[in-house]
Amino acid sequence: MDTWQTCSDRAGLIEKASKVMFKAAGEDRTRLTDTEKRDFDSLLRQADQMADEIDSGFRREADGIGMRPPRPFMRDDRSLEPTERIKRLLENLDEPMNEVPKPDPEGRAGDFSTYTTSANTRRGITSLEREKRTASAMFGRGAWSGGWQSFNEFFDALHGRIADPRVTRAMSEGIGSDGGFMVPTEYSDRMLDESLGNEIVRRYATIFPMGSDELRVPGFVLDHNSSGLYGGLVGYWKAEGSTLTESQPEPRKLTLRAKKLAILSKLSNELLEDMSARDQLEGVFINAMTWYFDEGFINGDGSGEPLGIIKSPCVYEQAKEGGQVAATLVWENVSQMWGRLTPASASRSSLVWLAHPTTLVQLLNMSKAVGTGGVPVFMPANGASGRPADTLMGRPLILTAHCSTLGTAGDLILADLSRYGIGLRRDVRLDRSGHAAFTSDEEYWRLIARVDGQPLDNRTTLLPDGTEVAPFVTLETRS
Repeated sequence: MDTWQTCSDRAGLIEKASKVMFKAAGEDRTRLTDTEKRDFDSLLRQADQMADEIDSGFRREADGIGMRPPRPFMRDDRSLEPTERIKRLLENLDEPMNEVPKPDPEGRAGDFSTYTTSANTRRGITSLEREKRTASAMFGRGAWSGGWQSFNEFFDALHGRIADPRVTRAMSEGIGSDGGFMVPTEYSDRMLDESLGNEIVRRYATIFPMGSDELRVPGFVLDHNSSGLYGGLVGYWKAEGSTLTESQPEPRKLTLRAKKLAILSKLSNELLEDMSARDQLEGVFINAMTWYFDEGFINGDGSGEPLGIIKSPCVYEQAKEGGQVAATLVWENVSQMWGRLTPASASRSSLVWLAHPTTLVQLLNMSKAVGTGGVPVFMPANGASGRPADTLMGRPLILTAHCSTLGTAGDLILADLSRYGIGLRRDVRLDRSGHAAFTSDEEYWRLIARVDGQPLDNRTTLLPDGTEVAPFVTLETRS
């Protein structure tokens, strides 16, 4: 059960009930009609049922980390007048949630890491922003689970350890036509959401839920130049009674086509019999999905895989400094890159620096010339005894091996990741086959996930004075 999603659903029911009261008040009525009273009572009865689920969920999570659970939600008191009933529930709507353990600044025990992690906090992502990108928030809560009690139970059924009619039923319903089985919805969501917690691009990107293999998103080009805004939209100051001048923005249609990410692994049956290995297998698949999602979103060439940031047509490559030594980073590189950023991106929480780990030494030794000397610009305030900064010019600095190595274009990227669009299919498939490796007593396991991604812009932007800017900025190769 997604406890936080249930909180949101309960709040929605209480809001609907309050609208019934507001409608009556707007019509100067002091009493509800019989139909309104039935609807009002039904909504609050459902809200109470959800409160039971929420309280149980928070208690389980608090027990799991050895902390006191929050106070229970207030229930509806039907002995009161409807106005007083709804007033009490609205006043208590969020109070118990404010007592839920918050993440420790250093990531120690005491946080519900499924929803907010210390890494998320350092990277400027709130729990609400992350929750909006979860599978249940985008697709709704899963309607089918197949009655599985745990992922391990589903795993055992696939492995053939237990004879289970639910697997047979899944096949008969057409889910496993090629030998694979759809992962039950709540576990599919969990795999996608746990991957989200470790991914770089998807946590900041613009996400489009995909109900089919293709999604077309209408929009307009972003150019703001002498021809007008959005590639041609022009405003004129006109005198009273004068004729208006027509102009049109330039349309652009973004097409996302689900690409198949496949992970195939051969495992021995002895390993699969080991409970600890089975527990780890889900995490291994999730971590692999995390890695290849980000690899595609950053480096993909768009051919059978997402179109990544580095190879997109809307990336601006900042020239290196004259006479710059090979495989170096200097302060002027950083400041010049910022100067080529689309102005609207500068204030967005989705703006981050991506850097290869090999750039860190250069960043730590980076200085700004002052007179005949220089001053460090990245060293912690208390010198080498302090932890290196995880921000650069006020924006999160994320070290990742998905960037190019030091000295190569793409080793340092300034990216407004909200300008990257991701189309996400909910279904994740987990397949197994013991036939191909039967003689060696091994099994093949295959994970299939479908996703696409590309920048929302199809070119860099020209400002009215002709300056070229972009939502993604890299640095020219220094060799």
